[in-house]
Amino acid sequence: HIDSCIILVASSKNLIARNTITLNDTNGVKITQTGNGNAIRENSIHSNNSLGIDLGADDITLNDPNDADTGPNNFQNHPLLITATLTNVLAIRVSFGSLANTEFIIEYFSNSECDTLGYGEVQSFIGADTIMTDANGDAFFTSPFSTMLSGNEYITATATDTAGNTSEFCPCIQIETVITPPDAPDLVAPADAATNVPLNETFAWTQSSGADRYHIQLSTAMNFSNIVYEDSSLAGTTQTTAQSLESSTTYYWRVRAHNILGWGNYSVAFSFEVGASPIAPSLTNPVDQASDLPTTVTFTWAPIQGATAYHLQLSTDVNFSSLTVNDSTLADSTREVPSLTEGSKYYWRVRVENAFGWGPYSETRTFEVMKATSVEQSTNIPNVFVLRQNYPNPFNPSTSISYELPKAENVRILIYDLAGRQVRELVNEHKQAGIYTALWDGRNQRGLLVASGLYIYQIHAGEFSQILKMTLLK
Repeated sequence: HIDSCIILVASSKNLIARNTITLNDTNGVKITQTGNGNAIRENSIHSNNSLGIDLGADDITLNDPNDADTGPNNFQNHPLLITATLTNVLAIRVSFGSLANTEFIIEYFSNSECDTLGYGEVQSFIGADTIMTDANGDAFFTSPFSTMLSGNEYITATATDTAGNTSEFCPCIQIETVITPPDAPDLVAPADAATNVPLNETFAWTQSSGADRYHIQLSTAMNFSNIVYEDSSLAGTTQTTAQSLESSTTYYWRVRAHNILGWGNYSVAFSFEVGASPIAPSLTNPVDQASDLPTTVTFTWAPIQGATAYHLQLSTDVNFSSLTVNDSTLADSTREVPSLTEGSKYYWRVRVENAFGWGPYSETRTFEVMKATSVEQSTNIPNVFVLRQNYPNPFNPSTSISYELPKAENVRILIYDLAGRQVRELVNEHKQAGIYTALWDGRNQRGLLVASGLYIYQIHAGEFSQILKMTLLK
């Protein structure tokens, strides 16, 4: 066949038994989508160009802990053969992990070779054994068979649960072949003694034959006495650990591999140095201790080469304990801030981020916004109620919401999620006529940060009501 011999698409409770399935362009048997309970028993499936049995049409399906995944035949885990020794009988030592306290039929097959992926070709059916997993879903056992095999054959196996879900064929082993712990992988990137490594560096290493997972360790000590990051559950040969790295710091890293017999040796350790974070920028406008500035101020500072973002903080407190603006998403070295409070004194500072992290804050500058005269006050009283679009939008982590009142009213500003649930009551007080700005820090009524997404904010001022949308990005 130009594809698989037997293809089951979302088909369940089929029995494929005692057939010869051979010489197909891809798989012998392929089960796709959600079909379950398809028992594949005592067949001869060999000399195909890909797997004998393929669950999910994605080539090899790796075992998973506790076998809790779902899909074609529930992606049933296959057994793992440890040794196959031939004396008067063929003794096959097996490790198997799946659902806890469950009965399975383990079927064994032989062939003169493995397939091109190192998994089982099944020319001859050897026999079957019924086993029960323990409370952890594990089973370790030996299946003995009287057989006429020569001792040069390869052995593979499948597992079938009581619902008829048959696994793919497991990796094959040759008779009298013993599985050993995996070799240490070779480290690839970052190279040993690399410098100027970015915070978002992706670590990579070579694959160890037979490994089912990997363990990476990062340390600031050559003897790994100070582990700053580790993960022993990695299925692939790459990992990004930006959250644990600091600029201008030397690190050491190593990796080891695991198979059914346990952990192998660690690789040779490599070192690398994370590059330096940027210097503090020079502030340009407004000048320090400027006075009589308008209520809309454009802040500028000297650009820094290699910068990926700028972070502007503006506060009425010299210690920046409360923030009027806290914007760390700026791509350019300028930011306009409207609706500042007349007669108030402000403090501002900026820092820069590059590939190696955030640098220190600049010097702190201060300025004062001019006080309005009585004529300016009457001129600035709005003619109509207005709710302005928040700024910035999208925002992270905070945004300003401006509104205008032509007369004194009780004002409420409420924030909702898209499901209509109230997230925050931002304003609830009596206000005189004028122009106001409310700052939302991206937290709910309980003070917890909310998730990224689209939010709705609504003003009620007497009989006036208006709704606008805003987007929080993280």
